[in-house]
Amino acid sequence: MPILKSVKSFTELTDHLYDQYTSGGYQYERHIMQNVVSPELFGNRLNDTNYRQIERCYEFLINAVRQIKLTFAFAFDKDSKLIN
Repeated sequence: MPILKSVKSFTELTDHLYDQYTSGGYQYERHIMQNVVSPELFGNRLNDTNYRQIERCYEFLINAVRQIKLTFAFAFDKDSKLIN
């Protein structure tokens, strides 16, 4: 039975240390609700905290879906952040 390789070697890390990735996907952190909701609602301090909490929930769900995609996509490394 083959040994499963879960730790990258030093040479694997150094081979791709200076790779330039041009398409890293959409950077959605802290911008989901601002692109959808009116800026006037973010201007209100009472609503701002609520919208920030909802935005954190959306980010958590998007990261959870991304992790599920990485779990079953064998073409990507498990610590890759280059998947949409």
